[in-house]
Amino acid sequence: MKLKLLSLLLFTGLFWSGCVSIYYNRFPGTALNEIPKKFQGHFSGESITETDNFFLLYEMDTLSGIMETKINYEIDAHSFNILRKKPVSYTLSDTLVFSKYKKYYFISNKTLDGWEMALIDKYHGSLRLTPICYNLNDSTTVQIVEQYFNTNNSSSNVIMNEEALILYYKDRLKGKNYILLHKH
Repeated sequence: MKLKLLSLLLFTGLFWSGCVSIYYNRFPGTALNEIPKKFQGHFSGESITETDNFFLLYEMDTLSGIMETKINYEIDAHSFNILRKKPVSYTLSDTLVFSKYKKYYFISNKTLDGWEMALIDKYHGSLRLTPICYNLNDSTTVQIVEQYFNTNNSSSNVIMNEEALILYYKDRLKGKNYILLHKH
């Protein structure tokens, strides 16, 4: 139980530090029982900007306070396994969902505030993760988000709308706001 709680806290705390998560009332699309084979394998990732604090890329060593920025990990049918000195595993569950809507795939984490997520797809042999968040200090990003979602200016809680989410995803990719995870 403690390990599960610690994993959830690490995931939640590191999901998108430096970026305000957009919390939804539900995850998008339909939950899958397994992560598709095209997303499985051994990968490595490295942050490309300071806002790319996705749990697959950053992992805090809670004892020494050292932040690792290059992580090796394995994705199998049911979990994301971070391979480091102290391995960490995130298993699909009621609070960690891999889902699909049309041709789009998502990884979503349920927190006390709602569902936060990233979109995941294949890109030149790598995995591409696109955060669903916004930076309050960047008025352009806030304006883009508010074009698609009702954020009420002070709240990041929105009602899930998959079509709006896909449009937002396309705009985020135009600006190269994604993280690449390279296959070994």
